[in-house]
Amino acid sequence: MTATSMIMRNSSFNIPPPLPVRVNFHMDKKEEISMQARTRIIDNAVDVGMVAAFHRRYKRLFVGAEMVKALLDLAAGWETDQHRAVDIFQQKRQKWEQGGGYIENVSLEDVLGWLASGSYLIAEVAAPDASEDGKFIAVAQRMLRIPSDGWAMPLLQEPADEIVDRARYQSLLGGGWKAAALADFWGVLPEWNGKGLAAEARYTGMQALIERNKSRPEDERLSSVVGMAFAVQGLDVLDGEGKKTVTRAIRLDEFGLSEVANQSSLRGNAMSRRTPAYILGKHRPVSGIPVLVDGIWYSLRVDWYCYIHFLDEVEMPS
Repeated sequence: MTATSMIMRNSSFNIPPPLPVRVNFHMDKKEEISMQARTRIIDNAVDVGMVAAFHRRYKRLFVGAEMVKALLDLAAGWETDQHRAVDIFQQKRQKWEQGGGYIENVSLEDVLGWLASGSYLIAEVAAPDASEDGKFIAVAQRMLRIPSDGWAMPLLQEPADEIVDRARYQSLLGGGWKAAALADFWGVLPEWNGKGLAAEARYTGMQALIERNKSRPEDERLSSVVGMAFAVQGLDVLDGEGKKTVTRAIRLDEFGLSEVANQSSLRGNAMSRRTPAYILGKHRPVSGIPVLVDGIWYSLRVDWYCYIHFLDEVEMPS
């Protein structure tokens, strides 16, 4: 594969190498493989069984709790054997960087509420041989949130956040608050990884948005989809009323370690020819992601790499 893009060598923005800002790769063979997969769109909460199946897949891909435990073990092990503590953590990080996963706590009621609002849809993919008597059994998915009254795409705010592709970021802003959808919970079950099914879920969702644009008022048509990939920086141990008091802070840079970034998501999006993506920047939220482990609340401190797909660049079927 050849890239015609620049690598951000002169920025403080720490993208896991060798991810480019712009890409022009040959089509990933996994995308070709996935073209025979069966797909569907869920855009309401009428079929609770489908939604419950999505939530079961979400729970299988949830890695927030194991990240918390790994960070706690790293800090505890550092007190006795620094090299061993780092080695163990580095082995664990490979799973999250190469396989991705979800770090937010999401309940079935959350998903039902989202779909009932009319502002969400889920693109699902079933592997060709993952059916029982022809039943659709989803193994990959991507959720999309469409702008609605009271919600719009969060903006990157400098200097706390960092913008690396200013031209494309201005294109995002120029479309107005109703023009960008948010992609979330993109993934595939581990046993189906590497077969292009996650890519098919992404593509199916994009096609659905493009089709829906045809019936939307011109000033409400979507022009882009923004996705985010986690970059875990550390952990806060919480206590006190409301579980908002930080009693201990653990940061990876204290141990000379870099962030744990979802390289699988970043590279998977950047390498797509059908749905090309571009890195916009990095969001650094003030608050963390709450995670409950063994009855104790923690807050994962997470930055988010932001990338964008433009719908007019999506390769539609001929």
